[in-house]
Amino acid sequence: QKLCELNFSGCHELAMKSIIVICALLGIGSVFGAPNPHAIAVSKPDADVCTQIAQALPPYCRVSPAPDCTSISCMFNFFNLDKLGFDIDFDICAEPIYLNLTVNDTDLNFDYKTKLDIGDYQIAIPGLSVSIPFLGGAGVYADVQLDGTRNNITVALGVEACVKVVTKDVCEPNPPFELISGTFDFSGVPCPPKRRN
Repeated sequence: QKLCELNFSGCHELAMKSIIVICALLGIGSVFGAPNPHAIAVSKPDADVCTQIAQALPPYCRVSPAPDCTSISCMFNFFNLDKLGFDIDFDICAEPIYLNLTVNDTDLNFDYKTKLDIGDYQIAIPGLSVSIPFLGGAGVYADVQLDGTRNNITVALGVEACVKVVTKDVCEPNPPFELISGTFDFSGVPCPPKRRN
């Protein structure tokens, strides 16, 4: 395992590919080091939900202003994509809750939207790929978890790029590049009045 954690910048490309294949087949972690240079902060449980979310986000993400704070917008570098954007919009008043996920890259004039209900997802972003060193082109995936109700919403979002090596999918970074992970209480966020029939 230590072999796969070393810096191989001076190695021959063929040797690097061989090491990646070995690591993939053995199920050993990333060969590219830590996936996220900015650790997700731990929010204070006694703070309001808007503050909790803001404290839980990395520097390249922001939450919409209080009292709404149901939208999260992130823009970051991901391999050769230097303006990759991920936007999350929660509908906390729906029963059951759901979220809208938007992925965009202004340089590529790329825009993808999907609605996600409660569940766990690994979503291949159609039409979007990156170049992984020594491996070549790889598809971009969003790993999403959504669970709970309005007063106890658990959400996690990570980004990774995957390519098949021999007979196994290799995904980098490993674990995925994390944008948000936590459980939040939106019960204090107002919902619009329900329409009467």
